[in-house]
Amino acid sequence: MAVHACDHIGYCPLTADATGYSPEFARNLRTVWCRGEFTACARYHAARLLGSENVPIDLFPVDRERVSRLLAN
Repeated sequence: MAVHACDHIGYCPLTADATGYSPEFARNLRTVWCRGEFTACARYHAARLLGSENVPIDLFPVDRERVSRLLAN
C-alpha cells in the first residue's frame, strides 16, 4: 500500500523546522496533516485555490473558515 503525502510537504513553511515552533510540534503537524489528513488541511486547499505563494504563513491546517474568507476577498 502506497503512503500518500501532501504535495507541499517539502516546502510548506508551517512545517519547516526553522519556523520557531518546537521540533515536536512541527513533526506532529507533518505526521497528522502532511502524511495523514492532508486533503482536509486548510493550507492544502488554500494552495490549490489561491496558489501556494498566496497562502498566509500563519494559516493553520484547521483554519478552513479563514480560507473561505480569503476566497471571498
